[in-house]
Amino acid sequence: MLYIPFAIGIGVAGVINTALAVALAGVTLAFLAQRPLRELILNQAAVVRRRNTVWLVILAGSSAVCFGLLYWTWQLQELHWLGVAAAPLILVMLYLVRVRAVHSIPAELIGILLLTMSAPLAHYLGSGSLQATAFLLWGLSALYFGSSVFYVKTRVQQFVNAKGKARLQVSMARRCVAYHLGLAALVVILAVTSKLHWVAGLAFSPILVRGLWLNTGNPTKLNLRAIGYREVAYSILFSVLLILSFRT
Repeated sequence: MLYIPFAIGIGVAGVINTALAVALAGVTLAFLAQRPLRELILNQAAVVRRRNTVWLVILAGSSAVCFGLLYWTWQLQELHWLGVAAAPLILVMLYLVRVRAVHSIPAELIGILLLTMSAPLAHYLGSGSLQATAFLLWGLSALYFGSSVFYVKTRVQQFVNAKGKARLQVSMARRCVAYHLGLAALVVILAVTSKLHWVAGLAFSPILVRGLWLNTGNPTKLNLRAIGYREVAYSILFSVLLILSFRT
C-alpha cells in the first residue's frame, strides 16, 4: 500500500531520478517509525519506552534527514504543501491510537490517506512541480485502497456471524456495498466528464466486482492469506492500468 502508489507516481511522471531513491528511503523510514511511536503512546513500561524512544529517534531522524536533503539540496520546496496536507491526518491518527481505536474504520482510512501520499510525492519528484495530477493520483489511490478496508471487515464479519459467535449489528456488508456503489458512480462521472480515461475506470473494475458481489464463497471459511494475495494482484493490475490511462 505504500509502494504501489509510489510506483504509480513514478509511472505517470515517467521519470526516474536520484531524488526518488532518497524519497523512497524517507517514506520507508517514516513508515517504520510509526510502530515505536505507537508503542510509546500505549506502553508505559520504562524499559519499553527507552527502547522505543531510541528506535523512534533513529528512524524518524533518518527520515527527516532524507526529506531535508530533498527540500534544501534538491530545492524541492513545494514539499511543504504535502507536509501541510499530512499534518492534520497525523494528529487525528495519533489521537485514535491514544484512545485505542487504531483498528476502527476511520483510523484505517486515515492510515490509507497517509500511505497513499507516496503517489503525489513520487509524481512531484519525477515531474519537478506539484501539479493537480499529483493530487488526483492521491485521491484515486486512496479510494482504491479504501475498498479493502470495507471488503476485509465484511468478510471477517460474515465469518464471525456464520460461526454464531456474534449477532449481526450494523452490517458491514451494507457499508461495503454503499462504498463501492459510490466509488462506481464517481468513476463513471469522472470518465463521462473526461476527467478520467476509460482505462483508469477499468482499473477499478476488479475491486468493484468483488466489493459488490459479496454472497459468493463459504462464509464459514476465512482465508486471509488468500484474500491478501488477491488484493496484491488487484493492486498491481490497478497500478499498471492507471499508469497506462495517464500515459495514453
